[in-house]
Amino acid sequence: MTINVSTKVMKAFLALDETRNFTRAAEMSHVSQSTLSAMISKLEDSLNTRLFQRNTRNVTLTPEGELFAVGARQFVDDMELLLSNLNDHVNRKKGQLSIATLPSLAAGTLPKILAKYRSQYPDIRIKMFDVLSDECLDLLRGGQVELAITAVKPDIDEFDVQELYRERFVVICNRKHKLSHQDKIAWEDISDFEFIRFPHNSSLRQILDNASLASTNYIEVRNLSTAAGLIASGYGFTVVPESSLFVFNHPEICSIPLKKPAIERSICLVKRKESQLSSAGKALSELLQPELKKITGSD
Repeated sequence: MTINVSTKVMKAFLALDETRNFTRAAEMSHVSQSTLSAMISKLEDSLNTRLFQRNTRNVTLTPEGELFAVGARQFVDDMELLLSNLNDHVNRKKGQLSIATLPSLAAGTLPKILAKYRSQYPDIRIKMFDVLSDECLDLLRGGQVELAITAVKPDIDEFDVQELYRERFVVICNRKHKLSHQDKIAWEDISDFEFIRFPHNSSLRQILDNASLASTNYIEVRNLSTAAGLIASGYGFTVVPESSLFVFNHPEICSIPLKKPAIERSICLVKRKESQLSSAGKALSELLQPELKKITGSD
């Protein structure tokens, strides 16, 4: 048997249990006494049992009413807690947000933005995966994260993609390297030098390969910091986006614009198609664009 009992009826029942008086219970419930009486009678009819014993002087619970009262109090308490938590999430007072982003963005561009986000929404917990571009999309695809901030191919149609900004690629080398005195560098001028490249599942490698910036004379590393250490020691050169320059902030390292081909990458906010962002996710999405404009100087 299905019994439909509203929260309002539960609260009316508990008001009558508390006051043991129809007039005062009606006032607490913000209804007339006749309406309260009808609500209780309908509740008893639906349960097929008497919950209150009534006479001209007293209103008391029946044994069945005592049993029902225990569950009713728990039901109302749980419902009020649920609604309070939901309201906190909707109003961004509580919540959890999982994002994936490139290691260079996680260390360079995003910390200031996340610090501001944290100051505005201090009780929203953030879980960040700093991984390569393919892994960002895998985490998004698998539902482990709500948003990814990463570089993606321009023709990707599996996700909803919003471009945040574009950035250029530059050549990084040691100040004693033969390339260091040039104002701009073309790839044919450097392709024979020892090239430090990155794994195939990184956006850097994919973009450079698509631009035909390949070399048979290379060493492959996973981390930008490793490349920086090699270059600071006089080993090889690499090509990275401008947002990664902070990793190469070393007195023995310089950066030079890459002119031929000139390469840019698009940093995007990515989510699953037709998915509804949580309130926490919406808050970050709203903050990203204006804050990135300040940091990157992009339009």
